[in-house]
Amino acid sequence: MISKICNFEIYKNGKIYNKSAYDHDVISLLTEIVNNCNDKCISQRGQKIYTLKCGYDTETTRITEIKKSFVYIHQFAIENYQIFFRTWEQFTFFFNLLNSLIRDKNKGKKTHTNIIIWVANLSYEFQFFRKHLHIESVFARTERQPIKVVCDFLEFRDCLVISGQGGLKQLAKTYCKTQKLTGDLDYTLIRNYYTEMTEQEKSYCLNDVIILTEFAEYIFNTYKPLHYIPLTQTGIVRKDVKRSFGDKYKSHKDFISQRYPKENTYKYLMENVFRGGYVHSNIKFTNEIIENVSCVDFTSSYPAVMFHCYYPISKYEKIDIKKFNEFDDKYCYIVQVTFSNLHNITGHSIESLHKVIEYNPKKTVIDNGRIFSSDDKITVAITELDVIVYSKYYKWESYTIDLCLRSEKGFLPKPLLGNLKREYSKKCELKRKKLDDTIEYKISKSKVNSHYGMCVTRLNFSEITYINEMWDKIKSDKTYNDLIKSEFLLPQWGIYITAWARFNLLLTVSQMENVIYCDTDSIYYKNSKYNQQVIENYNSKILEKNKLLFGDNSDFYTLGQFSPDGFYKYFKTLGCKRYVCFYEKDDKLKIKQTISGVKKNALENLMIDKKLSPIELLKLFDDNMEIDNKYCDKLTSSYFDDSYTQIITDYQGNTCKMCELSGIALMPSDFNIKISKLYKDFYKNSIIKSLRPENNNNELIEKIISQI
Repeated sequence: MISKICNFEIYKNGKIYNKSAYDHDVISLLTEIVNNCNDKCISQRGQKIYTLKCGYDTETTRITEIKKSFVYIHQFAIENYQIFFRTWEQFTFFFNLLNSLIRDKNKGKKTHTNIIIWVANLSYEFQFFRKHLHIESVFARTERQPIKVVCDFLEFRDCLVISGQGGLKQLAKTYCKTQKLTGDLDYTLIRNYYTEMTEQEKSYCLNDVIILTEFAEYIFNTYKPLHYIPLTQTGIVRKDVKRSFGDKYKSHKDFISQRYPKENTYKYLMENVFRGGYVHSNIKFTNEIIENVSCVDFTSSYPAVMFHCYYPISKYEKIDIKKFNEFDDKYCYIVQVTFSNLHNITGHSIESLHKVIEYNPKKTVIDNGRIFSSDDKITVAITELDVIVYSKYYKWESYTIDLCLRSEKGFLPKPLLGNLKREYSKKCELKRKKLDDTIEYKISKSKVNSHYGMCVTRLNFSEITYINEMWDKIKSDKTYNDLIKSEFLLPQWGIYITAWARFNLLLTVSQMENVIYCDTDSIYYKNSKYNQQVIENYNSKILEKNKLLFGDNSDFYTLGQFSPDGFYKYFKTLGCKRYVCFYEKDDKLKIKQTISGVKKNALENLMIDKKLSPIELLKLFDDNMEIDNKYCDKLTSSYFDDSYTQIITDYQGNTCKMCELSGIALMPSDFNIKISKLYKDFYKNSIIKSLRPENNNNELIEKIISQI
């Protein structure tokens, strides 16, 4: 029966080259390709890399009865050649051969040179191949999510980590001429080693690895002249910004090292003070169908506050103050505050429960993971910006400042902002020229966003290890001083970038009426002239600021302003990252959904299939709504670290035994929209009636705002 499995199939530029290749054919081909490659570049960590364009991918079949998956075909691309093989024996032969050829090429050299094999979603492929090759080292941020896997002279890299794309389809649209084919491989059909693939199915597989080699070509063309190959998307911008400092980089590093927080302070800031974007629904409107809803969002919210706002620039010092009105306008402040009887006055709950240092669960009302009110004491660590926001959304009986840290105000380093300005200008220029569908635009946009990502990257106090085929998380053997040696940005800058973004969003929301939902930089609200005036007033102030900062460069005039992002006939939210809305287009109502964990067109598919009207669907969108897998295409992951074997008969009637040493199964499942009983009871009860009138902290608010 083994004769039914062809040895190898070799393609060139997507066309058949050798339909039934033997081992010696593969040896001859790989030997020629490797021997002819003498071009090299340097990886981010100093490793020499041959500029061979390589990509690897597999296709798996899932057996629902046993909830396991098996690899039935491997595809490998190297330069202009693509090679198919079916069994793990062929896999081992192929990769050991490639590794041996690179080893021979390196013979007699002081430092060896590797090749990079690009993979889309390395964590998936690694779970299958990890016990078939000698794994020398693995670099990962979290368990089972490798970014780089070194197998002697072969380096497997995850292309999605460096590209910042959500999948191979998006990566191809951004970087490649070849595009991913869709719908040409029916994943519901059972396949095995003997399954004959149609030409259409083979084309689907071929395109996947051709895309990877085109991405490799882009990487080499772009970064070889810069003498490094980056490992992550953020690493690209980090390198750019470092170069922007030029010969002042050493003095800047000295500046940073003198102001970097001590270890205990750093951990305190990251655990208690740092907060991300504000994503929440107003309890007044949760689980209600709302008509005539407008949406606006900030234009580049994080880049805007990096340019517009002040930041802590001196080492934090501990001081003793008793009241907020003792804040000096020369300083940034971080305070640990204990509030007594904190109560919501707007319907918007702003403080995340997981950031609260201490509270009484029995006397605290929780609004979908955020603090609504407390009839006891509650302790938090916040910036002076958050104090203002608190004053707009909560009323308290009393407070004590348990700890106060302060730092002098200043602005972010000019080289950092200069690099951000160049990338933002480039992005705007490409968009102005209607080139926003080009590789250059998408890369420039991702670089703009990465400036923020770079500022909020945390130190790794633990390491993810992969030793003896086992994952583990261990404490890093590096000291705190070791960890911060390479840092050239202050962690408090990242804290203030997000604090400023929330400040701008939430102070605007506090001035508006009938705000329904917020998502980091977006506001959904019931349309009214009053709300439009609030938005216009905000934008006019930002325009004035941009003209002062950027002169006659009109590309920057809208930076940080609100721009319209849709008008919706109907809108309904069930809480954070759960909303459905309808908008008019071509005299028809179109649906837009955001449901965390569900693909974007799931409810549209359900609506069409069930012939539902918009109102019928919105009524169905409720607690315990079940979305069938045929609409949501949801997959659940199960990892298997021990070997498993199964006799499998494919859909063509071929039978063979298949075995995996380890694997992962992605099994289809339905999606249930479940709302916690606590949250459900909260919005169903009449607790909203307890909202207080406007607070009496206006004097404090005006004093602090005047200092900004």
